[in-house]
Amino acid sequence: MGMADQPFGSMLVHDLALKRPRVDVDSVGDPKTAEYEMVAEHVRGRVMPLRGADWVGVLGRYPEGTHRVFLEPIEARANYRVERCIRTTALAAEVAAGESVLALASATGLHVGDLVEVGAGEEASRATIIVLEGVIANIEPPLAASAAEGDPVRSLAVYDVLGVEDEAGAGHHLRLVAREVAA
Repeated sequence: MGMADQPFGSMLVHDLALKRPRVDVDSVGDPKTAEYEMVAEHVRGRVMPLRGADWVGVLGRYPEGTHRVFLEPIEARANYRVERCIRTTALAAEVAAGESVLALASATGLHVGDLVEVGAGEEASRATIIVLEGVIANIEPPLAASAAEGDPVRSLAVYDVLGVEDEAGAGHHLRLVAREVAA
């Protein structure tokens, strides 16, 4: 069923975060690695893998794209990042900063190689699961900050925005082409 066959809003089933890059320079003026700052949380959207027939319009100009993203009207630009929480669990025990072993309440749906965010807010740490045995996950790098029992552990999919198009005009909705970022 195409977008004309259903209300657009019913397609927006994913809760997304939108971040923009911030690049500082070092003491000699060379750019450092970009850090991403939040533009908006809880943006309604839909992330879909690209298929052969999807290479039309803006999407055809970005052969490195892996996904298309539809968003409600919002400021979005090339080089922004879209993040989608795939699944959420919680810590079954407190974990100190510098530790790399997590006891999880559940590991259902988690896999080796997943990018996870442990904790919430400014103190959240990001790492990749390198070993998963039952509900015990080993991560790399170790946690930057301690996390309490019950704190969230979110598996994330991250996409770099390559191009943006106001598909229907007049700010109806945005169509983005994005490339999934490896953990």
